[in-house]
Amino acid sequence: MHTKLTIPERLKDLRVSEKRMSLQELSDATGIPSSTLGNYEKDENIDMSLSNLITLSNFYNVSTDYLLCRTELRQHKNQSVSDLHLNDDAIQILTDKKYNPRLLSELLTHENFKKFMTDLEIYIDGFNDKGLQIANAFLDVMRCKLTEFGADSTDTFANVFDNSHIESEQYYMNILSADLKPIVADLRNTHMKDSNTASDMTIKVWSKISLMTLHLKYLLPQMAIQSHQMMLI
Repeated sequence: MHTKLTIPERLKDLRVSEKRMSLQELSDATGIPSSTLGNYEKDENIDMSLSNLITLSNFYNVSTDYLLCRTELRQHKNQSVSDLHLNDDAIQILTDKKYNPRLLSELLTHENFKKFMTDLEIYIDGFNDKGLQIANAFLDVMRCKLTEFGADSTDTFANVFDNSHIESEQYYMNILSADLKPIVADLRNTHMKDSNTASDMTIKVWSKISLMTLHLKYLLPQMAIQSHQMMLI
């Protein structure tokens, strides 16, 4: 995944992915010739007139800095980090560029992320623990009633109650996993055509690992041969 879009990529992304318009439709809406718009989306070094820059930023409802890839903030001006209410460690993670900022932004803005955070908060703060305890207690009461009526471990209904207890940890893990799966799947599908799907830092790490693997693949057979020869001496 490209960690930062180029100007042509951003312009095309806004037109195709967000507005779902052809070059001609965009030309009709903005008054900018379609050939000029096409050149903007092909050549990063082409000069864009101030008038066209303002027209496009107004049409897409983004800042000119966002259009020119000087910021990832579409409309918001740069804010103080204190306004984000993050601790020092979180700010360090976001600023040291060890993580792909584009991927992180898409994760946070995914439509299912809010549900994931809500369920995570419910789990962490134990909001629903009492409800699970009540549900399990109800199952125990019903199981006792069946026992009073002579049901034993071979009784079908007794087995249902015995196996219906809710394990809180597994219950929450299943919910959180279900929340994350569509997010990860959508991000994966969105970037299937990317030339790479990792940040620059990750690529460097894997490059080193790949080189080490190649060295090992070459050295291990040589070491085996030498070891065998020494045994024959």
